[in-house]
Amino acid sequence: MLLAGIDVPADRAIWLVPSETFQRAHYARRTWAFDLLADAPDAADLFEAWMQRDAAFAAIVADQARDHGYDAIVVDGTRTVDELTALVTRRFGLSG
Repeated sequence: MLLAGIDVPADRAIWLVPSETFQRAHYARRTWAFDLLADAPDAADLFEAWMQRDAAFAAIVADQARDHGYDAIVVDGTRTVDELTALVTRRFGLSG
């Protein structure tokens, strides 16, 4: 983890990573994602591979952050944007 390598304190960073279910649901709503794959004969397989790769990447990011003492919040749709904003705001001491 690059931030740990340059001694960024754990209280100065936070990661928001999507759950696989959240990611799949939201990418499925993005027409541009399907536009990218529109001409591929195996578009469904490519989309599946894309989602698997991104889910694996999100898990690695969350694991590495936690292994280095940083917070990683999994965004799974159970919190609203306002709730996530408030959580991050409190975490960094930005609320009044």
